[in-house]
Amino acid sequence: LYKRKKIQTFPLGSGLYFRLFIVGYFLFRFFVEFIKPVYPILLGLTAIQWTSALVILSYGFSILRIYRKVRISNFAR
Repeated sequence: LYKRKKIQTFPLGSGLYFRLFIVGYFLFRFFVEFIKPVYPILLGLTAIQWTSALVILSYGFSILRIYRKVRISNFAR
């Protein structure tokens, strides 16, 4: 009989989908703020853009840390 090749899957860390959702949402908010008529606070960015940038950076580093942890644990097998 034909034996199917097993697809390699990566176990996701706790809350990874939530982190990806948050990064996607704040990326959306960051770019939408360029369309709206608002008053910039610092360096041409509004308060929500600064908040979005900080959230994107912090969650981005968190996602990278989880990805590296999963990749290293899969490599050790």
